[in-house]
Amino acid sequence: MAYNIFLTDEDGYYILDDNGDRLIVGIGAGFDLSEQMLSKWRRIGGVVRRDITYVRSFTIQRGSDDQWRLKVNQQSLVGFYPNQEAAIAVLVGLITRNSGGNSLEWVTAHINNMLSKGSTSFIEVADNALALVRDNNDYVATLAEYVPGSIAPAAGTRYVALQYSDGNGVFTDSGAFGDLAGFKDPDSDATIVDDVRTYTFTGGYTGQTEDTSARVIIIDMAGSFNWVVTNVAPSNSVLKDDIKTLLSVSFSPSGDQTLTGSQTYTALATGTAQDAVYTWSVGGDTARVTSSLSPSGQIYELTWDDTLDQADDVVTLSVSATSASASGTTVTSATYNITLDHSETPATAISFDAEISGSDSLPAVAVESNGFAYAVTSNEVPTGVSFSYQWYQSVPTLTGVTLTNEGGA
Repeated sequence: MAYNIFLTDEDGYYILDDNGDRLIVGIGAGFDLSEQMLSKWRRIGGVVRRDITYVRSFTIQRGSDDQWRLKVNQQSLVGFYPNQEAAIAVLVGLITRNSGGNSLEWVTAHINNMLSKGSTSFIEVADNALALVRDNNDYVATLAEYVPGSIAPAAGTRYVALQYSDGNGVFTDSGAFGDLAGFKDPDSDATIVDDVRTYTFTGGYTGQTEDTSARVIIIDMAGSFNWVVTNVAPSNSVLKDDIKTLLSVSFSPSGDQTLTGSQTYTALATGTAQDAVYTWSVGGDTARVTSSLSPSGQIYELTWDDTLDQADDVVTLSVSATSASASGTTVTSATYNITLDHSETPATAISFDAEISGSDSLPAVAVESNGFAYAVTSNEVPTGVSFSYQWYQSVPTLTGVTLTNEGGA
């Protein structure tokens, strides 16, 4: 018999409608495919029934021979498989092939969309199907299609138990009774509606350690108060990650730079917090910086006035990030020097020549420069010879340049 699947958010909370009722995805069974099962059977789905080019509906049901039948588009039989997980994995492979290789997330969303349409698509519940969702500070577990006689071992007392993982997400399959977070009698502690048994573990989420996972299992406990997990597949697991972290912040492009124009920088915080607020800091020679000196936001554009023949400015740039969810933690990036390279008047080659008049026998002269002052020298001018210097500007002629002639004997 199938049962309702209720929508939950990423934290395991029920999603409610305007009346406060839980939203039903559709009729089917919750499933959490193992990586091994998905890898093995998904490949088969990629090659089976090449004549099926789309999937608009599907059913997965168990037959009287305990084989699971996958049927798509209401009339196309895909095949018979040994268990529910295998049939689901083949369906995933079939949809992946027909969608051109879309991601598993897309395929999952497509399956959920078909389930939401009701009777045209459903997954029959496997025996002893466990599921776990968070309800505020509590955990709510469901057990569907309970078949006590199919559960082993049966050496002692049977319980539906809430179990926490270690810090690495690892669950044990046996232990002492005190290791469990809670336990329920499958019959007397159950609220039963349409053959679905519901158990509430009050405070189950509150008592869970940060960064650990929770699941429900069916255990068998002998008289020594030691337990072992039975052959019933565990429920899905729910991770507790309420404590958020803000570890560091940086921006790109990073490092010391020389700019000839504006530049956009992007900040990036690391950690689990999603509410980082960024504040940029600009210091140094900021007289010609035109962007705000105290901007907030993940992206900051540094703009400045390019002033002709102005000496280069050097500004410093850094960013900090603060997270309320990480207990107000603030982290600050490294500070880098940004050189603002102002434009300069293009250099032009200028040449000068000089000549001496007054005697055909005077030797050639040399032009020497000292900064912007030029002098003509000749050590071979005879004593008593009158002469004068005549300066003239060679090609190219520069507008606005004035030459002052000086001469003497």
